[in-house]
Amino acid sequence: MKKIALALAIVCLLAPSALAYTVGTVDTARVFRDARSISQAQAEVRKEEEKYQNELAERQKKLEESRKTMKEEELEKLRSKYTTELGQMRERAQKLNAQLSQKVKGMVEVAIRQIAAQKKLDLVIDKQAVFFGGQDITPEVIKKLNGK
Repeated sequence: MKKIALALAIVCLLAPSALAYTVGTVDTARVFRDARSISQAQAEVRKEEEKYQNELAERQKKLEESRKTMKEEELEKLRSKYTTELGQMRERAQKLNAQLSQKVKGMVEVAIRQIAAQKKLDLVIDKQAVFFGGQDITPEVIKKLNGK
């Protein structure tokens, strides 16, 4: 009985401090959709992917044309060369995508941390994980990322 009373007393003492936390929420999907700097990074990735797809189509077309005039051995060498070059190109595109993703995540995190510090928020959670409550800082994050 004494243990239960002690546990209840501890819970009662800690309850007010648990209520003192201020929680913020961020709609990251909206941030990624509406922030111009992120849109620019995504456009750069799409441009690189498009470039890769165009190069792939061009190489396939050349390979088909070469098939009519080249011997099988020469054709295989050309196919191997194209495969290697396209692999390198794909790797560069993937590295660029990873770098830009890291950069964007870093920018978003910095903006969230700065706004959370300004508003004295103890915790910031993605809005999708919260049914209700919390202070929505999404507009401020977008504004900060847009440089306003």
